[in-house]
Amino acid sequence: LEPLTAAGDAGTIPLRWPPRDSRDAQYKYTPLQRPTDRSGHCLRVCLCSAALYGLLVLAASLSTMGMAAPTICAIEEQSLGSSLDLPLRTGTPANLAKASQGMFADVDLTGIWQMTPGEPSCWAMMWWRLQRTEVLLSFAGSHAAGDMLHVPAQQDRQWGYSNSIASLIQMFFHSISWGPQDSLDLVFVNSSYAYGGGFGVLARQTANEWRRSFWMFGHEFTYKLTRVVYVRGGIWTTHPVWWPNLLKSMSGYSLRWWGDDKLCRRRCETGARILLFPGWSACRLCAAVC
Repeated sequence: LEPLTAAGDAGTIPLRWPPRDSRDAQYKYTPLQRPTDRSGHCLRVCLCSAALYGLLVLAASLSTMGMAAPTICAIEEQSLGSSLDLPLRTGTPANLAKASQGMFADVDLTGIWQMTPGEPSCWAMMWWRLQRTEVLLSFAGSHAAGDMLHVPAQQDRQWGYSNSIASLIQMFFHSISWGPQDSLDLVFVNSSYAYGGGFGVLARQTANEWRRSFWMFGHEFTYKLTRVVYVRGGIWTTHPVWWPNLLKSMSGYSLRWWGDDKLCRRRCETGARILLFPGWSACRLCAAVC
């Protein structure tokens, strides 16, 4: 056999490997290409899943159009207008007669009260404040037993929320942990200071203003309760300071409240709305289910 010579026979040897420069470029390109392809695939999967879920919700919502519309939904909603349009019960001397004896003789909780969060001390509280999670409260129907005031805060038309997603989630948790028959219990030390469980401390500042303090997200958090509707000269009217503040703070939001005391409907409607069902569809569906 004749020996191979580089000059004469190199062209006949098959090329098994690409040139080194080409291999290096390929190896450098491969790690960069794979994450790009993976992220694109995940994006397509997410978009398709979202579109499929939207179609399912749309189909389920349309299927409720043939159902009879209830007169009242568990979640009612409207924009804020004049004081006469407020859907909440107004606390009056008559419906607060059982909370006007002893030390409560000097406690005036008539009217409707706005709950305004104080200055936030962390980002979570700032988000909570921006969401207008809790808006209005009425003490109508409260009754006293000794030094304790029982407030039917979760009956229909007692507590006002906004139409934000955080407020909807708050309504859901209220429906899970707080039934219409349960009361908000406040122990009054005197006519200007009270405390109660998760509600925290309530201290009177002026005749139309109370300060609520409690712990949330590991920080002390405050609410200012201000009377937005009150009696002047024997006539119900809006407060000249606090009512404009309410309208300003609720600009761009509408008011929600419990319209029905049936717990099943409350849980069903809040859950359906969280799952992106329209309000009219959730109302009809849950009225049929419950």
